[in-house]
Amino acid sequence: MASKENNFIKIISPQLPQLLNIEKDYKYFKILYLSKDTLKISFTHKHYVNQVRTDYLVREDLDVGNRYFHH
Repeated sequence: MASKENNFIKIISPQLPQLLNIEKDYKYFKILYLSKDTLKISFTHKHYVNQVRTDYLVREDLDVGNRYFHH
């Protein structure tokens, strides 16, 4: 039976402040899907124009079509 609650994972890295333009070295990511070999997560953040948006983390080598992912 699927839970209606959201599950999150906390990722800690000294790179997060620079990568996500945040002050803390950790961030909670919402787990969208989890299986033996797949973890899909999303996160909400303020965009450069002060809009709140949701983004998805993907592997660097993953082809996502017309999207450029900066690192």
